[in-house]
Amino acid sequence: MKYLVFIASLILFFSVPSYSEKKTSSSQTIHETLNGTWGHDKEICLKDPIRISFSPDRKLMYHDTKQGLMMSDASKPNERLVYRVLAEHESFLRTEIVGEDRLTDEGKIVKWDLLLIDQNSFCWHRSDWGKMCTEPLVSCDRFPYQAN
Repeated sequence: MKYLVFIASLILFFSVPSYSEKKTSSSQTIHETLNGTWGHDKEICLKDPIRISFSPDRKLMYHDTKQGLMMSDASKPNERLVYRVLAEHESFLRTEIVGEDRLTDEGKIVKWDLLLIDQNSFCWHRSDWGKMCTEPLVSCDRFPYQAN
């Protein structure tokens, strides 16, 4: 049910101007909340978390990991994925991966929506997935098993 609320928020606020300074409920911008390390579980957080950071103008989001992240070709993991931020709100970012080659059924490059579930977790929604969202990632920085 939480995911449906975020999908509805995404649809309602998709026209929000980009690069605003809106604050999350803890008085942090979404950028401040996301800046840090993330993983699907304790093991990933300890071994190889995803480090999220932003360009100074917040128009680019970086995901870095030693083992690499998969895009469309599973044989070529990328140590860094770069996302272009297209729109934002206090609880989501609409993005596209720089160099993305996957297409929707309509022939358009897929867009990725980062949906903030709370201050400690988020999931990804792909523009052509309907209401589906990925397994949530959790903040490694705000849990007892902090990644070093």
